[in-house]
Amino acid sequence: MDLTASDLHPLTLKAVLDARDPEWAQMEPRTLWELVGQPISSENRSKVQAVKTIIAQPETVVDDWRVFNNVLLALNGLIPNFKIIEVPSYMELIGGGHVAVAMLANVQVPVVLYRYAASVAMFRNAPVLVDPFTPGDQFMYERGENRQVVADAMAYKMILDQRLAAQQAAVAA
Repeated sequence: MDLTASDLHPLTLKAVLDARDPEWAQMEPRTLWELVGQPISSENRSKVQAVKTIIAQPETVVDDWRVFNNVLLALNGLIPNFKIIEVPSYMELIGGGHVAVAMLANVQVPVVLYRYAASVAMFRNAPVLVDPFTPGDQFMYERGENRQVVADAMAYKMILDQRLAAQQAAVAA
């Protein structure tokens, strides 16, 4: 699999690394890149570091919205700038959030992340929140926001799901 392709899904990268060494999440970055044994794009390195953070410190990811924000950006292939707060786009919120929440299936998602998602959506003048952040809708309406539902975010999520299925089939083959 070409790890320089920037459109690889984070869970595909996880599957590739799991196949090479189940303990990859405990490795230092330099050792990890040597394990990969081929060039890996900076976008994919960012995704791998985000997945590694979720695996190693799931409570920290959900307890601090600033950590979650940077993990979310990295899951989308962006390289977070830790000196400033970068607000993700609405599509990045839903796409990265879908991956993060799926990986955090055994962790209770606190209200602060739903408030964070609502804040990002309102900042981006986005429609109501969609899965995985639908519980955050209540916080949007608490502020009196009147928004109409659009299908763009759901279509984007469907594209990501299709991409993941295709890439997982390629990894399994």
